[in-house]
Amino acid sequence: MKRRIISTLSICVVLALAWICLAQPETPATKKSAGAAGSRRGQQRERQQKALSEIGIQVTKIKTSMEASSGRRQGWRELSEEERNKLREQFRKAREERMKSLGLIEDQILMLKGRRTVYQEYDKSMGELSGILELAKKEKAKETTAAIEKLIAAKKKQFEKKMEELKMGERPRPRGN
Repeated sequence: MKRRIISTLSICVVLALAWICLAQPETPATKKSAGAAGSRRGQQRERQQKALSEIGIQVTKIKTSMEASSGRRQGWRELSEEERNKLREQFRKAREERMKSLGLIEDQILMLKGRRTVYQEYDKSMGELSGILELAKKEKAKETTAAIEKLIAAKKKQFEKKMEELKMGERPRPRGN
């Protein structure tokens, strides 16, 4: 449990620092370079600002949830079974909310990374899987080949869905099998 808290807090600190760095007020020079609000760069900057503010909101939710749950554990042994079950349910709901918030943070970070980085990561993972697939075909391992092809198809579908959700533009460029 302590590892989760420490890792969550370290993620929160990193995100807070990134938020502070990227949310610097615009100087006249950066306003000129960003162009009009309707320009592509201006729109990208707006999306980045929204993503950073959403990350800040989710980090705040996670912190609040963790602080609220840490104080309730002290009198665990003195509680009746019914109270323990009620408390377990509250902990479960809080954990689900934290996981949901972490998922939203991951989506916003993906938005901040940009299309190029996302494509590079996708191409790298597909390249590795394609290499393994070729080895399985070479060894004539039919079940392994089928399993890898199924995994590749699932990853492609997941990637396409993520790109649609984030409205990042074009369909992915499928490479290899």
